[in-house]
Amino acid sequence: MQITEEENTYLLCIQEPYTIQNDVVGIPNKYRTYTFPGSKCGAAILVTNMHIDGLPSKLHSEADSVVAEITIEVIKLILTSMYFEIGRQIVVDLSKIEAELQYANGVAVLLAIDINTRTASSHVPTTKSSGSTRDE
Repeated sequence: MQITEEENTYLLCIQEPYTIQNDVVGIPNKYRTYTFPGSKCGAAILVTNMHIDGLPSKLHSEADSVVAEITIEVIKLILTSMYFEIGRQIVVDLSKIEAELQYANGVAVLLAIDINTRTASSHVPTTKSSGSTRDE
């Protein structure tokens, strides 16, 4: 969070945020965090500036896809943070993108997607079966 404050970053899309018992942790309460409650969280949106209005879309959000309507003065956009799970058919994730574009209805859309989870190399264990660390 130190870099966020130093760099004046006002909007963050987070994929695979740190969670404990399905709750995102490690983010100060002074920031607004949008997630899909009650399930393993694969994505989140963080708003650090109190002058930015954010309205989460519960209708279009789920554990791996969080959507919020963001308003900065006169600018309005749909911000989506998505996590593509490797075990899920890519068609499912692509249909979520299509749904977001339909939902936007001409409003600007910003998609932040973690697609590295779709590659087999992202699931290679970093430790040997003996427990010692592998050279990367």
